[in-house]
Amino acid sequence: MDKGQHWRGFWLSILTAVMWGALPVALELLLDVLDVITITWVRFAFSAVFVWLMLFRRKALPQLTSFSNRIRWFIMVAIAALVGNFLLYLKGLDLLNPESAGVLIQLAPFLLMLGSVVVYGERLGAMEWGGAAILFAGLLLFFNEKLGLLLG
Repeated sequence: MDKGQHWRGFWLSILTAVMWGALPVALELLLDVLDVITITWVRFAFSAVFVWLMLFRRKALPQLTSFSNRIRWFIMVAIAALVGNFLLYLKGLDLLNPESAGVLIQLAPFLLMLGSVVVYGERLGAMEWGGAAILFAGLLLFFNEKLGLLLG
């Protein structure tokens, strides 16, 4: 593999971290001039157009008739869940400050893992539970100054 690819991945990771860090602040500023529904609609519309253009350009648009009813239903549930996630996150930002929202969004991977255990009955081994405990302890230590703000 070309050594330049490693650096490209590194810089893309840095860009991703910066964008995720700036997201609550940017959305908080947007909430002053737009409502939650409009922001979510624009985010989804932009993403849909972008993905459609990319697939169209590569001549890889899927045929809707190729999906079974079960898959179509699953897609609709996934879309509703994503819209709900964005709407509730923005509503939370409207009610909280960006720092608290930043703390809460860091819990998302942890809660996703717990959801897979509760909803799907996934079994985690000792290493996974140990990793989850370390993750949770790390989050508590990292955000210890913000816990009072979050709980208050």
